[in-house]
Amino acid sequence: MQPNEILAINLQKYFKANDITAHALGKAGTIPQKRVWACLTGTIAPSVNTVFSVCDAVHLDASILTRKEYATEQIRHSQRVGRIADDLMLLSFEEIRFVADMVKGVVSRGHSS
Repeated sequence: MQPNEILAINLQKYFKANDITAHALGKAGTIPQKRVWACLTGTIAPSVNTVFSVCDAVHLDASILTRKEYATEQIRHSQRVGRIADDLMLLSFEEIRFVADMVKGVVSRGHSS
């Protein structure tokens, strides 16, 4: 699946769960409705600027939401996870490996309960 298709799936889930419409965003003057539709349909690959402006308007992280399909609750956390990813990029390879191992340990403990 292409990033624009993955983004469309994630945005559609989030919009539906939160009763957000392209029309309402456009009417609020936050972002043109046409840009929102470009991201929601997944039929064309919108520009990077369009993707980021649409995600920013609904407080989501565009980089995260173009990678893979997520559950609605995970989508809500995209902006926080994106900020953590920004911090991780400043670490050395060894530090990133250490953090990744810690996260895997926490996640595996959470799933085995």
